[in-house]
Amino acid sequence: MNNPHPEAFPDMPMEAPPPPPLPQRIPWVTYGYMAVCIALFVLGTFMGQHEDWVRHFGLYAPYVKIGQWWRILSCHFLHGGILHVSLNMWVAYGLGRNLEAYIGSGLFLWVSLLGALGTALSSMLFSPEALMVGASGVILAWAGAMLPLVGRQARKNLLFWFIQIAVLSLLPGISLAGHAGGAAAGFVGGLALLQHAKGGRRGWLLLASAVVVLPCIWAVYGLSRNF
Repeated sequence: MNNPHPEAFPDMPMEAPPPPPLPQRIPWVTYGYMAVCIALFVLGTFMGQHEDWVRHFGLYAPYVKIGQWWRILSCHFLHGGILHVSLNMWVAYGLGRNLEAYIGSGLFLWVSLLGALGTALSSMLFSPEALMVGASGVILAWAGAMLPLVGRQARKNLLFWFIQIAVLSLLPGISLAGHAGGAAAGFVGGLALLQHAKGGRRGWLLLASAVVVLPCIWAVYGLSRNF
């Protein structure tokens, strides 16, 4: 039975208005990272400097050990070819923006840094003579961070995806060590994020950072020795 004059019954609870929409987080880090990767590839190709940039900024352990430390980070912004950058950016768009929207840009940047350092460290330790470029290690860190945070079905899907990546990593020219290092670093970050979400202290984040950062510092200063 309808009440045409609800104001006649001021004590009658009216239907609650819908809650305001939650603010949509813009994944600035994901978009910025993708933009830099794409811009460097396009500019390098257009200017004919792509191969030179790879040689000067790609990860190569013998050059890191003589002081070219920037390679530990710069290598993650360069790619070997159009197929390489296209596949990485496609996956980055799907994984990165979802994780960043979920945990926020600050923590997402932190996970990305963990992945970059973990990828570089693993590559230098297990493939010291290889020249490595590409965003795949950072992307795998994002996926690794998701593992402790998502539900059971999503976790199964991620694990199946990791198996596919592991098989592809056995192909020549692909860094299995780098992929594994990035995924492992991201997983450690995901465990820390899970504890933080449960009310754990931010010390978990510092601990997770140290797990990757301290060995990476050791690698930078200890690369002059034999692996």
